[in-house]
Amino acid sequence: MKHLIKDTELVAYLEGTLSKEEVRQLKNKLKDNGELSLLYHLQLSYDEGMKDYAKELIGEDDFYIGLNSAPSINLNLGKEFRMAADKKFPEKE
Repeated sequence: MKHLIKDTELVAYLEGTLSKEEVRQLKNKLKDNGELSLLYHLQLSYDEGMKDYAKELIGEDDFYIGLNSAPSINLNLGKEFRMAADKKFPEKE
């Protein structure tokens, strides 16, 4: 049996506002229609759109460390601690 799937259901799924039960029902309807792959492609498209929208708002993220990149400093310091801030504690008044 074919089911009618509303655009609002798909948008609610993409935005994450559906409950677990509603997601299950939506997936079952799409499966019955033979359109379950539609959900995957919609999610990919939605994610790309959100990425583009974020770039528009705040610019592209230029701080990226690749998966196979090595650290630029030696992090194996034994028992020493490294801090970005100074080790100066505030004086008690």
